[in-house]
Amino acid sequence: MPVLTVVIPFYEDLTEAAGLVSCVRGQLPGKWEVEWILLALDPTKATGVDAPDGVRLISGTRYEGIPAAKNAALRAACGSMVLLLSPPLVPSAGAIESLVEVLQSHPEVGAVCGKWRNSRAVVEKGYNVRAFPTLRALAYDLLFLNKLLPGNACTRRYKMHDFDHRTARSVEHGLDFAFLARTELLIGLGGFDERYRFGWFEQVEMCQSIIRGGHQVVFEPTAEFSSPDRAPVIDRLLADHYAEFYFDQERYAARWFGVRGAAVLRILLAAGMIVRLAFALALPGALRRKLLVRYRSYVADGYVRSMTRAYWQTLRQALSTRLEAAE
Repeated sequence: MPVLTVVIPFYEDLTEAAGLVSCVRGQLPGKWEVEWILLALDPTKATGVDAPDGVRLISGTRYEGIPAAKNAALRAACGSMVLLLSPPLVPSAGAIESLVEVLQSHPEVGAVCGKWRNSRAVVEKGYNVRAFPTLRALAYDLLFLNKLLPGNACTRRYKMHDFDHRTARSVEHGLDFAFLARTELLIGLGGFDERYRFGWFEQVEMCQSIIRGGHQVVFEPTAEFSSPDRAPVIDRLLADHYAEFYFDQERYAARWFGVRGAAVLRILLAAGMIVRLAFALALPGALRRKLLVRYRSYVADGYVRSMTRAYWQTLRQALSTRLEAAE
């Protein structure tokens, strides 16, 4: 009988997270022993209903970053397996059972992730699994070359655009929108690196640590999760902590590609923000919307316009600050 801890992080909407608890509760077998944790990523932003009965709410007093919040949930978890499940994604029938089956049947597997389909039922290629980032791949993203030249080999390798999402296989980076892992393993690896303030790259490094420790990270295609039109929690958080994401990226580059690699990314970050500002402010709205469709952007025009302040802030910091604690 599985002992499972389900961790549902939320940003501003506790009601949404509580609704996901109700949905998942109705899908899991009654014989399972399940612990439920709602995780407030920023207690100052959270609004909505109280946590449902039988659900623990973990909340600090201020925003401390996604890695710190995930570690708080990890320390509190009683289950031998911990599932990170981010709203507004909803599991299909049997999805979580498929993830659990992989861990139970394969002791060499340390973690397993599911398959995300968007509101149009299209698999979100590039946002399920990825290869570990290279300096060139990060540079292409900063300069929009991943969009302008979508067929380039570097981006296709990094975001695994050619990966058959119908096939179960070991991967490098399993994204944590639906990520099941052995609790003891994550704790034994020291948890998530809290030197990263926003997130994402702490998940990359956790997958690297799992694999270096002799375990596998596996993609399980039968574990399907779907999302409505609402933006994922990570995108909502990004809108308020945009600069933090890119300075986390620079910190990751310094650790894995050296100081020179990080310096290159700092220059490209400034250039990338100038490009984003020009796109958001200089182009006519009709042309901008047309380009977003043509280049298959996952964000809408309204989101791009709303991000101009964040672009300016990130540009100023790229030009005026030094990287902190890149070791």
